[in-house]
Amino acid sequence: MPQRQAGLLYSQFYSSVKEIWQHIGGGLSHDPVALTRAYLYIKRRCHTALQGSSQKIFGLREEHRVSWDLFRAIHTVMRGQYLYRTRIPRTPVAEAPFYSLPTPTLLSWLYWSINKFCIGFKMVYSLNNRHFVTWEHTRVILMFLRCLQFLYTGGLLQRVSGCWRDIWFQPDPRQPDGLRRREGLGFQQSMERYGYTWLLDKLDWGTMTFRYPFALYMMFDNPSLQAAYRARYAQVRDVRQDFLRIIQIHRWMEEFSAVLCCLELLEDLLQQLCLCIFRKDVFTHVQHLLRPEHVARALAGEVPLYWSSVEPILIESVQPPVLLQGNRVAVKSIDTLYAWLWEWKDGQYDRHGWKDKPYRMVYRQGYEIIQQIRD
Repeated sequence: MPQRQAGLLYSQFYSSVKEIWQHIGGGLSHDPVALTRAYLYIKRRCHTALQGSSQKIFGLREEHRVSWDLFRAIHTVMRGQYLYRTRIPRTPVAEAPFYSLPTPTLLSWLYWSINKFCIGFKMVYSLNNRHFVTWEHTRVILMFLRCLQFLYTGGLLQRVSGCWRDIWFQPDPRQPDGLRRREGLGFQQSMERYGYTWLLDKLDWGTMTFRYPFALYMMFDNPSLQAAYRARYAQVRDVRQDFLRIIQIHRWMEEFSAVLCCLELLEDLLQQLCLCIFRKDVFTHVQHLLRPEHVARALAGEVPLYWSSVEPILIESVQPPVLLQGNRVAVKSIDTLYAWLWEWKDGQYDRHGWKDKPYRMVYRQGYEIIQQIRD
């Protein structure tokens, strides 16, 4: 680069207000208990850091690193013009190209803004039960946490398309017109119009999810989740669609809660969706025993769990299906089987991997939805 060849090796501009947060942070964990403790600990640290900064002065700093030859050349010029003896005149406040705010004003604004996004995050989290968070709520949580990050670490919003931009298009050969539509929070637009980063009207504040049709294009996804499940993307996408259907049914039930026939129809739809997901989970578990030509239908939940329906789709080596019997079999009655598959308040069965199957999550969520609407 010409600047480096001339002797300018490094330059940076940053706000010294970042010193408030320089000792706040920690390692990465996926344990819910550890994450909860870390979240509460960081909140206390932030409160202490803000309180301890009330008597400090912050500003914009510049750092420039130059070669020795360039430094000597600058020094020679300054000595020749006697600039090192000249005081830099103060800039009138009305003409200053920067904001000058009292430290208490800045810190109170940080308090308010941090609490705003923390409340948004906790509000969305509280709408879900303690066992899982729906995908659409996860995206809104990611949005609040992404905004919260800029209050702690600074940074340029312009570099984060999901926050800064409103609507744009990216090349995508998989789309009919070769373009994929993307949408963000549009902070650039609200800054130009209002001087503050207000959220555009893309959130449904009743359900705390992105509104239709914006939800289809919003940039807030979870890269770590996508990377972890890339090998099983088809199944993950299918489960996501089922959870979106649950959310939509919940909205309809709230809208038509006063119309009994509509409410009963939607409850039946909720039950049928749950049973369909159960069939998907069952056939996914025994996929290696299915005939190849029947795998797609079975994994889509289209094959009923009847003897006459299951037997033809199994490979020959496991035909006909056999019911386990004997003294050592844990499940000896249909009541026990039902409790093992569907109950969640007993606390006496070790369900192994079936405990967190999608059908059980949807079943519990559906139960709570019906209970909420009926009450």
